[in-house]
Parts: sequence; C-alpha cells; structure tokens
Amino acid sequence: MMKKQLLFLSILPSLCCSAPSWVEKPEFKRDAFSSIGLGDTLNEAKRDALVNLSNTMSSSISSSLTHSITTQSGETLQKSNADSQIISDIVMLPRINWDKMELDEGIYYVQASIFISQYVMLIENHIELTLAPLKHLLNKSSLSLEDYFYLEGLSDKLSLLSRQALSILTFSPNSKGTIEDIHALLKMKNAFKQTICIKIIAKSTSDYEKKILQSSLEQTLAQSGLPVKNNFDCLPLTFYSSSQSEQVKKKRRVHISMQVELGQPTLYKKLFKFSGDSQGKKSIAMANASANFASYFSRENSLLNTLFDNSLTVIEISTHPEYSK
Repeated sequence: MMKKQLLFLSILPSLCCSAPSWVEKPEFKRDAFSSIGLGDTLNEAKRDALVNLSNTMSSSISSSLTHSITTQSGETLQKSNADSQIISDIVMLPRINWDKMELDEGIYYVQASIFISQYVMLIENHIELTLAPLKHLLNKSSLSLEDYFYLEGLSDKLSLLSRQALSILTFSPNSKGTIEDIHALLKMKNAFKQTICIKIIAKSTSDYEKKILQSSLEQTLAQSGLPVKNNFDCLPLTFYSSSQSEQVKKKRRVHISMQVELGQPTLYKKLFKFSGDSQGKKSIAMANASANFASYFSRENSLLNTLFDNSLTVIEISTHPEYSK
C-alpha cells in the first residue's frame, strides 16, 4: 500500500514533497552492484534494498551466464536458462555497504551496494574451499569405486559450482581454470561409469523373497547410475535375507533382515532391517517392506554410499514409529 501511495505522490509532485534527490537521480558506482530501498521503518527500507540488490545481481549474473555459455569454446560444461531458482542458488551476498540513509516525510530511504571485487572474492573462496577435498582426484589416472560414488553424491553441488564460476567469468581470470577442473572431474566420473557394472547374487531360502528383494536392490542401484547386469566380470553384490511375520493391530507385519555384501572377497557389508504391512497376505507385506527399503535411498544417500560408510554396521529403516518390537 505504501509503495502505491508513493507512486501516486510521484505523479503529483506539486501537491507533496518528492523523494530525496539522490533517490530520484541515483549515482551508482561502476565497480559495485547498487540498489535503493524504502520503507516505513529503517529495517523495512534495508530489507527492500537487499531484495532490490539481489534482483540487480541476478540480472547481471543472468547476462553473464548467457554470455559465458555462448562464448565458451569446445564442449559446454553446463547449459542453463538462468531461471530464478538457479540464480537464487548462485547469488551470495558479501558485506553490505549502506551508502546513504535518509528519513524524509516519515519514509526511510537507503542505498546499498556491494563491491564486485568482494563478491568475486566470496565466490572464488567458496569454490576453492568446496573443491579442495576433490583436488587429489585430478592427479589420478582413473577413479576407484569409492571415488566414483563420492563424486556422484556431489553431482548437484558440482553443477552449482560450475554455474557460480560461470557467473564471475567476466570478472575473474581464475574461474576458467575452476570450470576446467570441474569438467575434468565430471569426465572422469562418466568414464568410470562406462567401465563397471553390478551383478546381484541372491542368497535366500524363499524364491519369492529373492525375487522381490532383488527387484528392490535393482531399483536402488539405478539411482547410482551404474548398470545392473549378469556378466561374469561385473562387481558382485550379494545379499542374504531372512524374514519373520506377526499380527500387529489387525495387520500382518513382516520383518526382514538383509545383509548386503559388495565385492568378492567382500569389500563392504551392511545389515539392513526393515518391515512392511498388509491386510492379511504375507506376499503383500513383503512387497510393502521392499518398497520401504527402496524409498529409504536417494541419489545423495545411495545404497552403495551407505555401504561405504563405516560408522554403522546395522541400518534400521523405521517406517512404523507407533510400533516398538
């Protein structure tokens, strides 16, 4: 409402006082992102200025991204339409300079700015800190299985870093090398993916249990991006399972214990405990348990990354908080 009133007042300058001269004719610094905000209180004016500052930076970054992607030679690392979500992820605010503040006719006006050099330094330091644990991988001729899944879990973060590096490409000579490093890591990950596959080996007393749990494992492994095949040279993933059923609140509940081992001889192993319900049939409860197991994992929390984690030997997947055995 206040902004609408200001707009109305600006149309009738003869009837009221206008905004301060530095608001009507702002002088922005060439080496900084700047914006103006207003509000009924000083805090409101500052918040308005920060929103406008973020929008100003977003516009500049969007232009920079488009220019950078268009002018990149060779294979493009990251294509983007620079939509609002991507921009909001990229924008990082360093120290804010409050260049002007003024109270005029009960309205607060402020001018905020951020030096471009400080913004570039913030992005560069953030990228360098994030990439530091990955630098040693660039010296390897090929990745190990753990390296691959470590990078796979960081795929989204690497994509964001590449966009952040692109956003400062016109201001920072160092960002070109950063983009090349990220590109090299992604190429190594993709090259490794072409050389490996997983072979599932089922060890269970029940054929139905073997079938449904193998299907669940195949589903979770698909999130890792590695193909599941039956080739003799594939890396074996063996599972041993057992199940028990009981009646809980007029439902059949099946409890499953499944030990998963990777490699031959075993390199990593983990015991998973999970359960499922049905209105009566054990097979349906088994299917529900299998779905609960599969839904526990994601791209960031993949089955194989869980196997690599040595902090726990048993993973209990709880889907029934109301029930305690």
